[in-house]
Amino acid sequence: MHGHYEEKFPQARILYMYMYAHPGKKLNFMGNELGQLREWDEKRQQDWNLLDFPAHREFHRFMIDLNHIYLQHLALSEKDYDPDGFRWLDCHQEERCIYAMERVGIKRKYIAVFNFSNVLQEAYEFKVEEDAKIRVALHSDWEEFGGSTAKKTSLVQNEYKNGKVILNLPPFSGILLESE
Repeated sequence: MHGHYEEKFPQARILYMYMYAHPGKKLNFMGNELGQLREWDEKRQQDWNLLDFPAHREFHRFMIDLNHIYLQHLALSEKDYDPDGFRWLDCHQEERCIYAMERVGIKRKYIAVFNFSNVLQEAYEFKVEEDAKIRVALHSDWEEFGGSTAKKTSLVQNEYKNGKVILNLPPFSGILLESE
């Protein structure tokens, strides 16, 4: 990851969320869930002592929650190889480094929105079905993961009459939204 020690963790969180939201099977080496700084080596034990440091402990908490969501929310995996299971909602915000995708399951949909830039992206807007009910399932910038957003902060401004969702996206952050 680029940058100073503290800057690496938000980037790692957003990249893991992107990998888990994107179609296809996941590959995660031992030690990645700790934010291990060295390359995985089958001849050495994992650096469990990293969990003594807050940034690594918070990153570990994020990875636990991300894994639970992936296992519990089938729309993130049940149509991995079906073209109907994935669609880009927005992949043309190159100058802002924002990407949005939708994963469609048999019963539910999930929307993942990512800000891969190092600046706050305010009032990012995209459309959903007019009667959609949106709730935040996971936000990589929550304080409990080492981010700066309080979990109780209202992230989604949903205007149901025209099916718009407006988000403020902190630097290097991803939001996973559940849509009914």
